[in-house]
Amino acid sequence: MINELFLTLCLSTSLPCADISVRTYEFNKREQKEAMAYMTKSGKMGVLLDDSTLRYSENKIKGLLVHELAHMVVWHTRPYDGDHGHKYTVICRKLALEAGVSPNNCKPMI
Repeated sequence: MINELFLTLCLSTSLPCADISVRTYEFNKREQKEAMAYMTKSGKMGVLLDDSTLRYSENKIKGLLVHELAHMVVWHTRPYDGDHGHKYTVICRKLALEAGVSPNNCKPMI
């Protein structure tokens, strides 16, 4: 389900969606992370979702994916720019609107 949701969201971007890895991962509980986008030195991008997110509603998972996808869209033009600046916020809000999720998902995650 998660890969299908991601692909549906990703196809509205200019990213190479089929090449982006989406998988679950057991984050250190002290970090309190639910999700994280990453980009390797070679430029490969992916999303890690905490194992606990598998119990979330589809809408909540979409919100997490939108947040991380917005980072990757920024990275596509400005590699390794990981902040939640203006460009990120504009892209994330647009993706959230298209996905039918709250733009509150665009705020920095703890």
